[in-house]
Amino acid sequence: MEKGIKKRRYNLTIGIVAGAVIGLITGLIFQEKMAAFKVVGDLFLRVMQMPIILLVMCAVMDAVGSLNPRELGKLGGKTILLFAFTTAAAGTIGLLLGMIMKPGVGLQTEGIFDLSAVTVPEPASFSEQLLGYVSNNMFASMSSGNNLQCIVIAILFGIALSIYGSKHERNPVLEGIKEVNKIVMQLLFVVIQLLPLAIFSFVSYAVGVIGPQVLSTLAKLIFSNLVGMIVLTVLFTVVTCWYCGVSPLKFFPKFARTAIICIISASSAVALPIKMEDSERKFGISPRINRLVAPMGMSMNTDGAVLFFCLSAITVAQIFNITMTAADMLTLVLFSTAFSFAAISVPGGGLVMLAVVLATVGLPPEGMVIISAADFFLGPIRTINNTGDDIMVAMVVAKSEGEFDKDIYNGTKEFVPDTTL
Repeated sequence: MEKGIKKRRYNLTIGIVAGAVIGLITGLIFQEKMAAFKVVGDLFLRVMQMPIILLVMCAVMDAVGSLNPRELGKLGGKTILLFAFTTAAAGTIGLLLGMIMKPGVGLQTEGIFDLSAVTVPEPASFSEQLLGYVSNNMFASMSSGNNLQCIVIAILFGIALSIYGSKHERNPVLEGIKEVNKIVMQLLFVVIQLLPLAIFSFVSYAVGVIGPQVLSTLAKLIFSNLVGMIVLTVLFTVVTCWYCGVSPLKFFPKFARTAIICIISASSAVALPIKMEDSERKFGISPRINRLVAPMGMSMNTDGAVLFFCLSAITVAQIFNITMTAADMLTLVLFSTAFSFAAISVPGGGLVMLAVVLATVGLPPEGMVIISAADFFLGPIRTINNTGDDIMVAMVVAKSEGEFDKDIYNGTKEFVPDTTL
């Protein structure tokens, strides 16, 4: 290559959009002939699902074990509980919207997918369901692919690693887990580069074999998700501002700059510096609270994604006429909430997490064929939900600790940086 000629970087987002558009066109033109390409998407799903147990456990142990025990104490514990509550509420809203708006009802898939290997679990009593969350043999849980039990194990080990790290100069086990986590993430990063090809396979198969009616299902899913995000934002804003004794009408203008960064980047990490600056200067959150909650929220708070997971799971169940029990729905919300604490921060990571969520509640992975096309439309908007909720949780924590300044929020007082921090 001659000097001065720059090598163009592969843009995954453009690739995903191109894969979806080409898949749509070829599906409409060649119809049933596109069934031959389904194997490409199936291979992608298998390779993506292969490291799931390792991914789940390492990511959670890394996230929890990296926290200082003091962060796991009163202030950190309060923050984590609020993140868990808001995320579970988002998942519940996703479930309710799925049952009310029924985006998956009416799509005819009979005879198209082979669901002979799919088993719907028998309804369990509350006590059986509760006991089912905790393993009596962690190796059996890992070998059987019980993701929820593996998350509980990983959280407990993460807490132990955090405590151990506070008492020793080095924490070699946590360091090893971090390195394994990096390797697994690198594997996923390599696999995710093939996502445009998988999206092409999914969309062309869905449109060509299932028919153009799949577009109506996708439109209803996207619309339901947008309604859920609006409901979530308005509800959390009203409750937060009521608790803090300020006007919710002032929240959105203050949040506008951060929201624009979220839409442009579709990344909570990119929006973090702006979010932290605005939290102190515009929202009246003390630096001490802000500098703990904001970074934790970036990696542990993904309520927008969990709303999408739960809504998508209900949609898949409706598409395949699978009845989800109350116990299944509870497992769905709890697992999605716990798994969201270890968000996969690679492009397309939401699809990886969705595949895990569907498997956990016994729903067919074939649902990914239909759902995947909606994912890239909703990424930037999900980031707004996640980032806005981070600020609101920080406001509640600051208020509870007496470190929320109403005057700064109301604009009657200028923020003065503390140069000693």
